[in-house]
Amino acid sequence: MGQAELFVYVLILLSMFFFYLVFENSKRFALEGNMENKLWIPVFAGVYLWTLLYTFLYINKLVTTRQYLSWPSMLPMFLFIVMYIIAYKSFFKVAPFNRLRYYLGVSVYMSFAKSAIVWWSLHKLIPGVTLHVSHILLGGILVGAGIFFTVCLIQLFYAGALEVPSPWLLLLTCFTVCYVFAISCLEFVQGVTTVESTSLYVGEAMSLFVLLAITVLYLEKYHKKEREKLSKVNEYLDYLAYHDTLTRLPNRRKIMEVMAAYIQKNTPFGVYFIDLDNFKDVNDLWGHDIGDELLQRVACELKKHLRPTDIIGRLGGDEFIILRTDTLEDSFIYLGNRLVDGVTEPITIRNYQLQVTVSAGLARFPQDASDLRQLMKKADIAMYESKARGRNIFCCYSADLDEHVTRTMRLKEDLKKAAMKGQLSVHYQPKFQIDKRKLEGFEALMRWNHPELGVIAPAEFIPLAEETGLIHELGAWILQEACTQIAALNRQLEERFYIAVNFSVKQTREERIIRVVQQALATSGLPAELLEIEVTESIVMEDAQRVNGIFAKLRALGVSISMDDFGTGYNSFSHLKQFRFQRLKIDRGFVQHLGEDSHDTAIVAAIISMAHQLGIKITAEGVETQDQLHILQEMGCDDAQGYYFSKPLPLETIQQLLLQKQLV
Repeated sequence: MGQAELFVYVLILLSMFFFYLVFENSKRFALEGNMENKLWIPVFAGVYLWTLLYTFLYINKLVTTRQYLSWPSMLPMFLFIVMYIIAYKSFFKVAPFNRLRYYLGVSVYMSFAKSAIVWWSLHKLIPGVTLHVSHILLGGILVGAGIFFTVCLIQLFYAGALEVPSPWLLLLTCFTVCYVFAISCLEFVQGVTTVESTSLYVGEAMSLFVLLAITVLYLEKYHKKEREKLSKVNEYLDYLAYHDTLTRLPNRRKIMEVMAAYIQKNTPFGVYFIDLDNFKDVNDLWGHDIGDELLQRVACELKKHLRPTDIIGRLGGDEFIILRTDTLEDSFIYLGNRLVDGVTEPITIRNYQLQVTVSAGLARFPQDASDLRQLMKKADIAMYESKARGRNIFCCYSADLDEHVTRTMRLKEDLKKAAMKGQLSVHYQPKFQIDKRKLEGFEALMRWNHPELGVIAPAEFIPLAEETGLIHELGAWILQEACTQIAALNRQLEERFYIAVNFSVKQTREERIIRVVQQALATSGLPAELLEIEVTESIVMEDAQRVNGIFAKLRALGVSISMDDFGTGYNSFSHLKQFRFQRLKIDRGFVQHLGEDSHDTAIVAAIISMAHQLGIKITAEGVETQDQLHILQEMGCDDAQGYYFSKPLPLETIQQLLLQKQLV
């Protein structure tokens, strides 16, 4: 290969390379709107035009290698670039729509400026060349102006004047501008030289073929990447549409479609509704990030008990759903119990040990319901029954559950307005000092007298209040009522009876309990030392640092803290030291068998002895017989309450009995 041929190939490669750069920067400008990329377009277009023009001149021996690299040859390249930049700068500064004449003027300027630059270059390189005005020369100038004007209109899309087309259209227009300018330049050269037209057309055809090949390959590569990217995006969107992003389980939409397909095919299957017990407490106490991680762990635990054909999904919040196709009742019951039992072990998350339980309910197709909506409703009813029975159990749907759930839903709604309508009242159970048989105080107990359903037991409506969040409102109400009434009773009888009010775990974990207590004491006039707050043993499952902080503020007010139902839950000696209670109340379950069950007797004696050594007073609940009272007195128990002394009574009855000296 000779030096001349090598030089030609290098020029062709340079021409193709700069034409590619025009495409690449046009694409970036179309996609990103980057001004720097926009200005590079005329730079690369000018270099491309220069390399293509002088490659043609060199092939036809109109210039030599030395002339090619001389300043008369190099200067036109910079003039081309300046010409393009002026046109581009002017174009993007002009407002769209009302400047079409301006665009036409720019187009004519481009075509004539290009022709002038080419003529000046040829005149410097080939002194003997003369200008012949012919139809080919004029045609090249007019075609160049027309094409550039068309390109201006297309570029308006990218100036925001018209609807934006796809990016590849910009690439095609850049190709058109560059190529047509190149052809018009070559035709201008043909008009002022003696080059045979055949060789010119062959060169144009070959150049066109190469450029079209570059365009097709480039666009194919670009669109292939875009198709792959679009395919991945569609797959991800499809995944999001049918899956829960937190647990990666099928979501409600997917589960509903599967259930609809089962029903359409008349396939027998069961629907399990599974709900985490007291999950809101986890979020409130440890934060939503711990709650989210707990949901993920529970989902993994539930999946361990499923068959490959079973389907598990998340309905939302703390609710999961499981579908099992089967006809055997034993299979459904076995799985339900396994699901509940499988989540009883403590789960450790970031050094927090969480005791988690679930409640589950089952409804089957077609035994319990024949359509999707009713099947979901009845599975929900069965799950709700599990919670009503104490949580952490599994229930199957049965027809009699409908009435129970209807009653529960009604109670929830009526409880919201019960206090305002005067349906709630406070009853007081007397508490006696055992050794002196002296009345010391009372425990306040809430009662609900429903106008249509009659007396509603606390064991039925208190859990509903905790579930719905009404427990804060009701707790504040009974505290205010009890403090006000006992303070008035003390003033009337010149006594110092103390009052004990039960607080739920949800109340004691929040700082607002302090404001509620302060307000009740201030408005009622009851001395703080006559108020005792009772909490249950489940308080030990809470954040000890937070609860101790709240208890410390309450004790600073002068209020006493006692633990109710001691011995039935989670207690240990370390908890007594940690929470510093002033009083322990022995659960009635131990008291009722005193003297009959040696184990219960020993346990009660041990509790009393331990508490006294720690400086904690003891109250025995559920005392019903003289023998029970006698045994407690021998053990050194401080106080007692129960039906042996009195059942819970309204304030009016308490006042009457005290005035008649029948309760002291």
